Amino acid sequence: MIESMSEPNIRMRRPTLEHLPTIPILPNGYELHQFVKGDNSKVLGDLLTAAFEEPWDETRVKTDLTEAPDVHAVYIVTYQGEMVSTASSQLREKHTTTSGYVHWVGTRPDHRGKGLAYALVARVLQDFVERGYEGSYLETQPSRHAAIKTYLKLGFTPEYERDGQNQQAIWSEIFQGMFKKSRREKGGGRRE
Repeated sequence: MIESMSEPNIRMRRPTLEHLPTIPILPNGYELHQFVKGDNSKVLGDLLTAAFEEPWDETRVKTDLTEAPDVHAVYIVTYQGEMVSTASSQLREKHTTTSGYVHWVGTRPDHRGKGLAYALVARVLQDFVERGYEGSYLETQPSRHAAIKTYLKLGFTPEYERDGQNQQAIWSEIFQGMFKKSRREKGGGRRE
């Protein structure tokens, strides 16, 4: 994932692939399947552009994702035939040969909040089991609270040190922000 100048990447890890969640049944009209050769790279690029708000053309899709040698599989969710969400299975050997890397998890804004990313990441975790990996990890940004909540539900835990940098303060801010937002959404707050 590309790290922005203003926001560092944070890492989460699932040290074991035991007791994986089942892939949930998707809402009506949604289907999860693997992106295969012959599927439309331009449409996948349009999805990634919408999900990450950065340009993805066909060349980048092929170079960084569908034809990249370290990407094992790209999974997509379609809604009435349109690609609306994606996640990929990758092995980054410079980091480990026993843990799979969950990469490029993204959903079109108008399809968020439906559990699509949860289902995709659950499928990627099963992919890792099928490949004989022992664990999994991923990177995201501190502002992606919805994604972090999804990863926590899937058994990922924060990695408080990343590349020699202590990120405990960053994680503390994340959890405080998530807790405050959760309380506001539930109508909670200070009692007077």
